[in-house]
Amino acid sequence: MRELSAVVAQFGLETVSARMRHVHDNAEESVRRMIAAFARRPANAGDGRFDLEFDNGARIRVRITVDAAAAREATLDLTGASAHLPGNFNAPKPVAMAAVLCVFRMLVDDDMPLNACCLKPLQVIVPEGCMLNPRLPAPATGASRRWPTSAAPRWTQAACP
Repeated sequence: MRELSAVVAQFGLETVSARMRHVHDNAEESVRRMIAAFARRPANAGDGRFDLEFDNGARIRVRITVDAAAAREATLDLTGASAHLPGNFNAPKPVAMAAVLCVFRMLVDDDMPLNACCLKPLQVIVPEGCMLNPRLPAPATGASRRWPTSAAPRWTQAACP
């Protein structure tokens, strides 16, 4: 917070806010360009599907649908993921969303800071009750379960105008 206050003091709130809007807009546009370029490759025509089965029998299944022409958006549907498990192999939805964010950020060939606006061109479907979005009191790893589940959407909405 001190660093941000120092930058605002040096350059002014208007300049810092404009630069942050640019960083957010650039992240979104970079992911949109990557989605469009990815879809133009002949090997990537159509929807994509991927299944991963773990040693314990749990499964993550993702279906990716790309709208490259109009909106340059993608939908990641994790509906096929296993139901939440009795042990702490589950991950709360914010952890699943962070993984999606990191993967798409790595796929972008531009130099940009990691930020939630990378998610704007993505619709991510993570059904409640699956191992990637378990219902309380199911155990989970990777994040504090004391946070309200509404914290992640507010953070994402606030971070990306």
